[in-house]
Amino acid sequence: TYPRFDSYSKRLVVKNIYPDVDYDGGFGMRGSKFVGSGSNANPARIIFKRNNVKFLEVSSRAFGMSKEKIVANPGAIKFFLNKDTIYHQGLGFTYQVEKRLVTILRGEDGLQKVPFSNSYHKYDMYFEQIVWQIDEPLMAFNFLPNNFQGEAFFESADFFTQEKADVVKGTANVSPLNKMIEYYNVSDKPQTFSVVDFAKHIKFLATDLRPIIFKMAIYGLIYFDPETDMITVRQRLFDYAENSRHKHDYDIITLHSVIGNMTDTATGKKLDNATLNLLNYELTVRGVKQVLLSDTQKVFIFPKRGTIKIKKNREMEFNGTVASGKFEFVGKDFIFDYDMFKIRMKTVDSVKIYVEANEPDVNGNIPFKKVQTLIENVNGELRIDAPKNKSGWGNAPTFPSFQSFKESYAFYDKRKIFKGAYGRDKFYFKLDPFSIDSLDNFRNERLRFEGTFSSAGIFPDFRERLTLQKDYSLGFIRQTPPGGFPIYGGKGNFNQEIRLSNKGLRGGGDLNFSSSHSVVPDLIFFPDSANGIASTFDVKEGDSPEFPMAHGDTVRLHYMPYKEVLQAHDLKTPFTSYKEKVVFRGRYDLTNKELTGNGKVDFDKADLISGKILFVKRRFFADTCNFHLKAFDEEGFTFSTIKVNAKIDFDKREGEFITNGKASYVKFDKNQYIAYMDRFKWFMDAEDIELGDTQKKLDAESDNGLDLEGPQFISIHPKQDSLRFFAPGAKYNLRKYIINCKNVPFIDVADARVFPQNGDVTLFKNAVMDTLRESNILANTVTKYHNIRNATTNIFGRRSYLANGEYQYVDENDRPHLIYFKTIKPDTSGQTISEGEIPEKENFKLNDYFSFAGKVYLQATQQFLTFDGGTKIVHACSRIGKSYLKFKGEINPKEILIPIPKKAVDMNNAAIGTGLFFNQDTNMVYSTFLSLQGARSAKDVIEADGLLTFDKENGLYEISNKEKLSEMSLPGNYLSLSTNNCIVNTEGNFNISNDLGQIKLKCVGNAQHSSVNDSINFNLMMVIDFFFESSAIKKMAKDFELYLGSLSPTPFEGDLFNHGIIEVLGKERGDRALSELNLYGNYKKFPDELEKNLVLNDVKLTYNKGLKAYLSEGMIGVGNIQKNEIFRYMKGHVMISKKRGKDKDVLDIYLEADGNTWYYFNYDGRGRMTAFSSNEAFNNEIKELKGKKKKMEVDKGPSYSFDISSKNKVDKFLNTIKRYSSFKEEDKEE
Repeated sequence: TYPRFDSYSKRLVVKNIYPDVDYDGGFGMRGSKFVGSGSNANPARIIFKRNNVKFLEVSSRAFGMSKEKIVANPGAIKFFLNKDTIYHQGLGFTYQVEKRLVTILRGEDGLQKVPFSNSYHKYDMYFEQIVWQIDEPLMAFNFLPNNFQGEAFFESADFFTQEKADVVKGTANVSPLNKMIEYYNVSDKPQTFSVVDFAKHIKFLATDLRPIIFKMAIYGLIYFDPETDMITVRQRLFDYAENSRHKHDYDIITLHSVIGNMTDTATGKKLDNATLNLLNYELTVRGVKQVLLSDTQKVFIFPKRGTIKIKKNREMEFNGTVASGKFEFVGKDFIFDYDMFKIRMKTVDSVKIYVEANEPDVNGNIPFKKVQTLIENVNGELRIDAPKNKSGWGNAPTFPSFQSFKESYAFYDKRKIFKGAYGRDKFYFKLDPFSIDSLDNFRNERLRFEGTFSSAGIFPDFRERLTLQKDYSLGFIRQTPPGGFPIYGGKGNFNQEIRLSNKGLRGGGDLNFSSSHSVVPDLIFFPDSANGIASTFDVKEGDSPEFPMAHGDTVRLHYMPYKEVLQAHDLKTPFTSYKEKVVFRGRYDLTNKELTGNGKVDFDKADLISGKILFVKRRFFADTCNFHLKAFDEEGFTFSTIKVNAKIDFDKREGEFITNGKASYVKFDKNQYIAYMDRFKWFMDAEDIELGDTQKKLDAESDNGLDLEGPQFISIHPKQDSLRFFAPGAKYNLRKYIINCKNVPFIDVADARVFPQNGDVTLFKNAVMDTLRESNILANTVTKYHNIRNATTNIFGRRSYLANGEYQYVDENDRPHLIYFKTIKPDTSGQTISEGEIPEKENFKLNDYFSFAGKVYLQATQQFLTFDGGTKIVHACSRIGKSYLKFKGEINPKEILIPIPKKAVDMNNAAIGTGLFFNQDTNMVYSTFLSLQGARSAKDVIEADGLLTFDKENGLYEISNKEKLSEMSLPGNYLSLSTNNCIVNTEGNFNISNDLGQIKLKCVGNAQHSSVNDSINFNLMMVIDFFFESSAIKKMAKDFELYLGSLSPTPFEGDLFNHGIIEVLGKERGDRALSELNLYGNYKKFPDELEKNLVLNDVKLTYNKGLKAYLSEGMIGVGNIQKNEIFRYMKGHVMISKKRGKDKDVLDIYLEADGNTWYYFNYDGRGRMTAFSSNEAFNNEIKELKGKKKKMEVDKGPSYSFDISSKNKVDKFLNTIKRYSSFKEEDKEE
């Protein structure tokens, strides 16, 4: 590169060529680049200063320098650590000026593989790069970012293995190390010589020798300069040769650092393998799993978190674990002293020891077992080997050895030892300072530690020796002094053997407390208690305090000294007490003052169970107990109580029992009953027991039974669901198992209340209650609607009984009628139900107007009986037949309302009618009132359903819904029959015709049929709607409006119009519409239901047999035409002709305001409506309409269309009306 420039002087010193950086050497220019230069003998140097003192010197034959950086490759590196150095003879160097960052890269080529030589710490260091930010006090030793493995090695300067020496030797027959030393000695020991000279000496070709020279350089035995082909010997060359012959001591210490993906938890950055603190030259190495200090003595370091701090001359500080032979030391502040070859252990948290197992494994080998007791809080030092025997080649049988310098401790607070019962604050073994040698091969019996045992106050403190126990814990076995030890501060005494191990603190011998003496082969002592199984337990009888005699064999003891209680539980055989040899099963609680028990006392014929029994010399007491009397001739109990106060006196041979409130009860086991009784007395040799007061009576008239107090009997039979009743007294036969209860006021069962005759109730075995004869039943206890007398009752459980009895039905005149109920019982919901039968021959009457025959049902929740059968009304109308109406319903005797279904039938399921019917076969309209409907082809004109009643004031049988019967102005169909004149009145919606195709006809109003002369009259409001040209209809409305002043108005207040409006609109809207008409004369808001083509609000119809048609008579009231309100009477005719077969009914309507203004409509029954009028505009509009506009689009049903009619057809209709009207007049005259 040109231009080029070289200085005449090869040595220039430039101070601060960069800040804190000096340069010493020649220089030149290559283009724009500054080049520092030197020679092999005198290379150029870059010098970095810290605190104005030389710290780093980089030597190279050439430096590339610019404003941004300095580069050398290769360059010799030397860091100055006081008088020591970190040195490498040639690798890549870069200094980034702006960042003030030094990067030194050790590659994998040639001599760059040579390790860094560290004379301060005395390690050869293998890693990839050094990174130093020259203003920082830390220097990082690590790897390039793309090197994910990141394995660094720190090898002691005195490291040696024969394997490594063999690698240097290679396949050559002669060791190059020995040959080089030989050449060195015969050549007057030159420090430096050439490869060629050495090759000549050993008769090798220089080219064949150079690979071996490179390997020796890489292993740190020599320095080799490939540029000059010169070798410089190092001391390690001679040490290696001496090491091979075991004439020189060496070590095997290597730190292997593996970082991988480890990061700093604070910064998240990848960790460095090592960092050098430039303030104190402390080298922190990370990622170290273990360090082997001596393979002969088997001493390892396992640093905590993989971190070790290395100081001068291989001194190491670390926390973690040291493993030495059969010992492991876990702690912190450990310091490895290389020169003395020992580890000073300031704080040893625990010492783990491994011993030979007591038994061989399956292969016959003796495995190692971990001692289950740790030695803790230790301070001392581990001597690995003799300081001059780091290699372990010399004979040092006592190494490794450990010396503790102060007292240490063994604790027994592990969870597996009784869940940590022995807390370390008071329970421990304090070891005297101790020493152990031969840590790698000592025998088990040599584990002996003298010290003092503190047992948390169980025993007085005493001196003892810890040894290895059978469970591989540290402990002891010893005897108490004569007379035993006081235990728990003198609260008791224990005599004989004491044992300590991981099985706890135990003893075998005699335990003495209060008036008891126990022999316990294995007693476990705890700081607050002691437990064990006593082979014998005895309480000595005494007077002050009063104790009974008690004895037990195989007894579990629980001693609580600080509560001054000894608990004794029987295990295999019960305790025996008193001279009667009373048996006790359970737990004794012995104190210095009394003996109590929790358990069961067995007598010859009874037993008693209590949570607390006070035993004294010849008696015992229980505040709350359960007591049982045993059955005489079979297994089990016959009588028992719970929660009673008991006093048992063996001298008086009796027991007194008093209840402890409502929770105490007596149990009759064979009878499966319990009873709550106040008190009873048991004489130890009797058969009957009397309970309570048999003379006392309870109030049977109590409203609900809840306020009754006194003894109560309750069944505990699993199928009787706690059947219960009150009884103030009872007698119980213990041998026959019969309970005779006296003065029982009642028994509640299901929803009923049963009253026993004289209050006597007898209970047998298995909760069987004797039949209650002549009893009374009230059903139910809440409503109290029904009383059944003279009942025979069997009670099976709280929700189950079966009875029969008499029921008194009282009619509205207070006349009684007896109904016999054969089966009385509760249903699945617990409601009392019953069924009776009333035959027709009994002539039973609900009241004077309704007879009845059939079934009768009682349901306790219903106030009245339900009748299911037939009823017949009473009247003298010969033309109206009588049939039994089949019904089912609840009947109130004071207000007979019989349900009428929509399709009523008689007892033979034949249809019966309740209204007007039209029979096309007979061409008649006729009335029925609970009489046979007649032919099946008959169609109802109007029918009523709902309820049937009798109006005594007016002599009327009435049928309608309940609301209309109370208020006739409400909508709904209504039917009545007068018993005075046999007239049938109807009101509601009439089916005058339902065969008019697409024409919608609604008829509401009233009709009257006289059954005497067979006459019928309809007063109707007719709402007629049909498909027609709307504008033509409007013309009709306009024509009629011209006559409003001359035509008579239709009234708004009449029954027909009022009822019709309410039927069409409903009660609320109908009343509102009527109010508007009466106030304003018109609707304020026209009702949608009335917005039809024609509404006739007063039409009087009769049925004309000759015409076979319904035909109007007299003037017709026209209400409205569409929204045009007319409300006027006018001449006219309405005729609905009834047709047979497939033809529909025919509708004719003729309305005439005067002789010149009339309209006629005819529906022919075949889907065609025609119309004609005096108004030619009306006629022409219909004529001129196109055909499709006259045809109705029909989704379902018959087709429909309309068209113009003719004057001839109008005249023909009027002549027909005139002709039949004259016939009618003639009929009237006749």
